[in-house]
Amino acid sequence: MIFNLVSKDRIREVGPDRACVEWLMRCGAVVKFKNYERWQKDYNSLPPGDFEKYRIEMVDCTDSAVMSVGFRHFQNCNEVRWVRLKNAMYVTDEAVAKLEYLHSSLQHLEIVSCGNVSDKGLMSLQPLE
Repeated sequence: MIFNLVSKDRIREVGPDRACVEWLMRCGAVVKFKNYERWQKDYNSLPPGDFEKYRIEMVDCTDSAVMSVGFRHFQNCNEVRWVRLKNAMYVTDEAVAKLEYLHSSLQHLEIVSCGNVSDKGLMSLQPLE
């Protein structure tokens, strides 16, 4: 669970996108930055410095350990347009509801084989339409 905790100090230090990427990758997710072709799969190969230059565009949480407490990292990540939650066993209705942080940019969402997401969680997505 420690990897999922939100650090306001880290967000102030590196910005919301970089802090979110660090969270996602520590939990086993992969990300793609806007205007870049390659997916970032290795935490240690994240670009150093100039953090404001790198905006998250796509997130794949397949088989990751992301948890609802960490979804607050998405707050102020304003260019995330594509998210996949597949076989993410710790994703719950609460986590799905927090995707509202992406309401202004999210265009594509996949939720597949996430056993802790119920109809209630899916219903919380209605405001994203």
